[in-house]
Amino acid sequence: MPVAAPDCLDRIHLEVTAREQVMSGLALVFLILAAVSLRHIERSPQDTGTGDLLVTLLLCLWLPLFIDALVGYWRRADFTWPAARRLLLLWLIPPFRIAQSPYAAESCVWLPALGWQRADQDLYERLERAFSIPMLFMAILILPILAAELFWAEEVRAGSAGARRPPHPGAAPASAARDPGGKGAGHLAPARAHRRPGGGGPRRGHQRR
Repeated sequence: MPVAAPDCLDRIHLEVTAREQVMSGLALVFLILAAVSLRHIERSPQDTGTGDLLVTLLLCLWLPLFIDALVGYWRRADFTWPAARRLLLLWLIPPFRIAQSPYAAESCVWLPALGWQRADQDLYERLERAFSIPMLFMAILILPILAAELFWAEEVRAGSAGARRPPHPGAAPASAARDPGGKGAGHLAPARAHRRPGGGGPRRGHQRR
């Protein structure tokens, strides 16, 4: 397991190592919950009850991250513009707290599973080697989706269109709605057969009187 860089282990870094783990975990939970909230807003915008609950949870996670960033800015006593910019970044986008500590000294950074490290070219190369295989695996997972869009595009579109417009279970054909008995034009034939030609006798009897 990689160890922390000795030149980044000052007194403040040693004291807040456990806090870094907790705050990075909260930032990760905040990121996941934000993704769930955006998905909920897209799929069920009318469900305001669940939306209000998600917003409340996000605020409850944002508050300790907000306070921790302010405490780190004050305790490090670095009131330069880069430190203030980092503080604003952690306030506005809390998930950056996963790998951006307000307690970090100049050129030092805290990373999950690595601890305090010197931000230099050596760290960049180590991270690049560590993430190369997972990123390649993620790229391979996209290939079935691309194949489905390339070879079965019509089937995918037809399936999605049918899912968006399901048939109403109580709907009836227009012809059945106009003729519920199913007899058609022959249903009126007996009524016509009982009518006398020429409009019927009562009119001729009225003329004889």
